[in-house]
Amino acid sequence: MGDAMKSAKGIKRITIVGASGFVSRDMAFRERFTVSADSISYVLKPRAEDSVLAPRSWSYKTDRADFQRMYLGLCEELITLFRRGDVSMANDAGTVAITASFTDGSHERHEYDALTENLGGLFGTLDKMRPPCEEPPIMGPWLVRR
Repeated sequence: MGDAMKSAKGIKRITIVGASGFVSRDMAFRERFTVSADSISYVLKPRAEDSVLAPRSWSYKTDRADFQRMYLGLCEELITLFRRGDVSMANDAGTVAITASFTDGSHERHEYDALTENLGGLFGTLDKMRPPCEEPPIMGPWLVRR
């Protein structure tokens, strides 16, 4: 880990990309959840045009201090997760790729099994940051929480 990982304040953006595992064609998807200190966005793209999943996206900008505090807490959780280094993978589950983009232009990316319990705290914080009028993403940790 580089010097940027020493401080949560060095993370300017977190991008989480989820994908379905081995599922039927009409249930396959790819989704992206992006959060920064002043914005949050989500995109769901079904893999097939005749998917049972409807494509959706939303994006919000904010200047609320409580959102910025939650973002800093999220960055600290992410640093802890990355330092643990316990990357688990399953052959039939989807994956969750988490990328931290730093103010110095560097990036750090880790992939996890979509159903791993190690992401629970991180996704709990993201769920609090998600606007309540929007449905939660469908990637692994949110599925486990439902």
